[in-house]
Amino acid sequence: MPPLKIGFDVTPILYNRGVSRYTSNIVRALGNLSEPPELRLFGSSFRANRSLKTMALDLASEAHVKSKPTVLAFPPSFLKTMWYSAKRLSIESLMEKVDVFHAWEELIPPTYKTPTVATIHDLALFKFEMIAHPQTKEKHTLALKRLLETKSHVIAVSQTTKRDLLELFSFPEDHIHVVPEAVPSEIVFDKKTLIASHELKKFGLTRPYMLWVGVNEPRKNLDRIIESWRAFKKDYDLVLVGSAGLDQVKPEQGIKKLGGVGMTELAALYATSSGLVFPSLYEGFGLPILEAFQYGCPVVTSNTSSMSEVSADAAFLVDPSDVDSIKQGITEMLEKGKLPAKQKKMKERLGSFSWKKSAEMTLEVYRKAKNGRA
Repeated sequence: MPPLKIGFDVTPILYNRGVSRYTSNIVRALGNLSEPPELRLFGSSFRANRSLKTMALDLASEAHVKSKPTVLAFPPSFLKTMWYSAKRLSIESLMEKVDVFHAWEELIPPTYKTPTVATIHDLALFKFEMIAHPQTKEKHTLALKRLLETKSHVIAVSQTTKRDLLELFSFPEDHIHVVPEAVPSEIVFDKKTLIASHELKKFGLTRPYMLWVGVNEPRKNLDRIIESWRAFKKDYDLVLVGSAGLDQVKPEQGIKKLGGVGMTELAALYATSSGLVFPSLYEGFGLPILEAFQYGCPVVTSNTSSMSEVSADAAFLVDPSDVDSIKQGITEMLEKGKLPAKQKKMKERLGSFSWKKSAEMTLEVYRKAKNGRA
């Protein structure tokens, strides 16, 4: 049986976000399976067209993709108009024929006969109205509506995201497939590299510290995290890493706002931290939990949504709405997080996730999508 021909929209690799690392890692993993699909990479950007072409070519090489990526010079606003309002420029008219097209969850193209698959990372925009920019929410609403109309198969990165798709959008359950993520290869470094790269003085870190990683928005619960940390500030700093929103955090002695950092620096911060404090109100997956486990960094996280699902008993679980519960979790993390028993659980939990396994499960979703549209 010939391999499936899979089109994959790699436009997100431009944006240096979680979806960017998901896209690059799943494409690499698919291309490196023992019996890989025949991948065809697709993307579109007007302002960053040259960068996207370069990045797509590099990714194609890493995934052993033989054909040249199709990278168009259309801005997202143009594609949104053509794909949703005019319903023109079907994917078949933009690239060579494929059996299944894996679309970016923010923009779903019209098709004639090609089945579409999309990965849904979370539905935070619909659960937390205060963080939803109207244009962003509209874009995701249109995408989800098209996936429903075309009876597309979708990948959810956790059981939590699957439940949200069922409850908020009434997706048919047999068309939702849970395929978890894994630690991005971009953040995996050996200890010698981390020791050589981590310059604590550069960041002004001279004391033990707790770490938080994310984008500061209401669901990330940063106000309660800071309130909880104050009980420990005599002995520990709080290091905040994130590409957006940290300017809203008021200056306070002991709080270090690093903003966005490189992957090597982030890995080194995990490796030398006293623990990751990550009790969000909601996460579609919660990748920082696995990133922390990768470097033996103990984790305090929530007993809700996907976080308990991802961490299981390898983290210290708390009620994210209760500051006293978060404080208790931090106390236990500081006392027990570095003990051999907890470190063993972290390694075992980390071993439950791999991009190879995710790629195999994704390939099975493609087969179901193709057979369902035949």
